[in-house]
Amino acid sequence: MSSDATLAKITPYLEEVLENGYAREQLRGGGTKLRSAVQHARKSRVKPASDKKIRRELTAAAASLGEGIQALANGREKPKRRWPKRLLLIGVGAAAAAGGAYALGGASGADGEE
Repeated sequence: MSSDATLAKITPYLEEVLENGYAREQLRGGGTKLRSAVQHARKSRVKPASDKKIRRELTAAAASLGEGIQALANGREKPKRRWPKRLLLIGVGAAAAAGGAYALGGASGADGEE
């Protein structure tokens, strides 16, 4: 296979990596975690197969690299955070419930007078 054919095959992937910041972030993080696990394994006197920290690092690296590869393949971007909307809805619901309870309590004469 010539270098031109190889370059033509990988060009779309390279363009996607440059455009997709989420995929780039995931791949970079996975590489960093993988290097960290390898360095820890070299320093450790414990067998890497039985070291829990190395297992955690390798699992995190695999998950991050897998997410980055999936993001490249599907063109997926970083998921949007939904917490602010949920908190707003919970706050509005709680305020409405409190207002309704106050209105019902005030209308029935529950203010201590009988």
